[in-house]
Amino acid sequence: VLFWGLLSALGHGVQQGWIWVLRSPLRLISLLQPRADSLVKKLRSPNREQKIEVVIQQLATNQQQQAKLLAELSALVNRKNNS
Repeated sequence: VLFWGLLSALGHGVQQGWIWVLRSPLRLISLLQPRADSLVKKLRSPNREQKIEVVIQQLATNQQQQAKLLAELSALVNRKNNS
C-alpha cells in the first residue's frame, strides 16, 4: 500500500512537472507581451522632434504653394487690367 501510494505520488509529481513545462512558454509570453506592446508603440509613433519637423516641412510646402497661387492670381489680374 505504501509502495502504491509512493508510486502514485511520484506519478502525480511527474504529471504536474510536465504540465508546468508545457505551460511555461505561454506564461513567459504573457509576461513579455505588455513590454513588447509598449516597445512596438514606441517604435511606431514618431517622437516629438520628428513630428515638429514634419509639421514645419508641411508649412513650408504650403507657403510655397500659396506664393505660387498668389503670383498666378496677380498675373491674371494684371492681364485683365491691361486688356
